Amino acid sequence: MKKVYFVLGEAGSGKSTLIRCLTGIRQENRYFVRLINGNDINLWAYMRAMQEKDPPFSPNDLLNDITSPNESIFEYYLVPIRINAANGV
Repeated sequence: MKKVYFVLGEAGSGKSTLIRCLTGIRQENRYFVRLINGNDINLWAYMRAMQEKDPPFSPNDLLNDITSPNESIFEYYLVPIRINAANGV
C-alpha cells in the first residue's frame, strides 16, 4: 500500500528544508532511506511544492506519478504543498 505524506505550509516556511533534514536527501528524486532502526524504506521525495513546479503539478499529476508502473517499488512519498495557491494551482 502506498503512503503519501504531505508537508503543508506557507511559501518560504521551510517545507523542503524539513524534508531534507528528516531524510538527508538534497534534491528531488527516488531514494532508499535508512531508518533509525536500521531498516531501509523506498522513498520518493519531492523538494518543491506542487504549485511551484514548472508547469505546475496538479493533484492528478501526483496520482499518475504514484500509480505509474515505473514507480511500483516505491511505497513512501513526501510531498510539500503550499497552503496558498501559486501559479493558478
